[in-house]
Amino acid sequence: MANWYGHARTNYFRVKDEDKFRQWAESIGGLEVVNDKEGRVALLSQDEYGGWPRWRFDEETDEEEEIDLFQGVADHLQDGSVAVF
Repeated sequence: MANWYGHARTNYFRVKDEDKFRQWAESIGGLEVVNDKEGRVALLSQDEYGGWPRWRFDEETDEEEEIDLFQGVADHLQDGSVAVF
């Protein structure tokens, strides 16, 4: 049986507030935020299977909660920007 290693990333896009976006991404885990020369951001998946996170550990409730990663990114997008996963 073969091993499969995947990678997932987005295009570069603009966000309303980069600090808030980075805090949000860090709260999920398994994501890396990178910048290009024009100040746009992109997400890289650090998931061992190369997919996008679907769960986040909530330290307040000490439980995992399901997340909508795509809606979360959409909430941070600057008007006129598009994130392609």
